[in-house]
Amino acid sequence: MTIATVPFDVPEIVAGAYQLRPLEMADAPELLLLLAEPSLSESMSGEAPTTLADVRAWLERRLERPHTRTGLSWTVRTAVGGALAGTVECHHVIEEESVAEIGYGTATAHRGQGVASTAVHAVTAYAHRALGIHRVEILHERQNLASCKVAAACGYHVEGTLRGAMRVDESFVDLHLHSHLATDLEGGPLAV
Repeated sequence: MTIATVPFDVPEIVAGAYQLRPLEMADAPELLLLLAEPSLSESMSGEAPTTLADVRAWLERRLERPHTRTGLSWTVRTAVGGALAGTVECHHVIEEESVAEIGYGTATAHRGQGVASTAVHAVTAYAHRALGIHRVEILHERQNLASCKVAAACGYHVEGTLRGAMRVDESFVDLHLHSHLATDLEGGPLAV
């Protein structure tokens, strides 16, 4: 007998001046432009889509994750006008271990406006409260100071450096590891 797995719900989330909307195939043309931005494509470790067909394949992988209960993905849009300001995802979800990872990217035109920290706040709270995830992690390249600032602003704790943990082109780069536990919600920046 096969037990049916209930897919994760990927809700629209209102987060201050931004709306997190579930990814959909119709986002492909806008995402092609966003993901082509050098600061985002460089951090994607060889996964950066360069054609509309690549973006559609990238989207298909993300649209499958809720069905396999391994992740959820959103576009981050301005609440007024709906401009694409970035993306955020809760991925590498392992329910048995109660752990997940958050990844995000911000469009160049929207940097420094709180897009990433607002999205990470919202998705971290959703992962803890709605998915029941105990530990949420952020991993980023060591020299990415902006991501360190986002993690700190969202109450993530620095745990250290993972040496040579990610392949980029022909070399390996170090990653910073940050974590947020469900118990950090009480009295922390994500408390309500």
